[in-house]
Amino acid sequence: MTEQAHKKHVEEGEVLDEKPTTNSHAAPNRPVIVQSPNKPLIIAIVAFILAGPLPGVLGTFAYILGIIALGRWSFLEVERGANGIRRFLGWLGCMLTLYLVIHLVFY
Repeated sequence: MTEQAHKKHVEEGEVLDEKPTTNSHAAPNRPVIVQSPNKPLIIAIVAFILAGPLPGVLGTFAYILGIIALGRWSFLEVERGANGIRRFLGWLGCMLTLYLVIHLVFY
């Protein structure tokens, strides 16, 4: 739906589920080769890096934050991944998150 059509429907008082989206960075019909990491993935990477040198409770907190952020990123990729490779990476992230949770709880 175009932005003009969306405005027309809004003016007429209709409730719409679909909102107009524009992406000025993407070229039409071109595959995405490189994409910057999502915020949850950046948080996970930084948290896992900081979990090592931080002592005691702070290190554990950083580790748990990393697991949560990795799980969030994985779920978003499985649900909304741009292509099959991204969705596959999301599934790998889900499996890694499950492994890390089991490792944290039982070891």
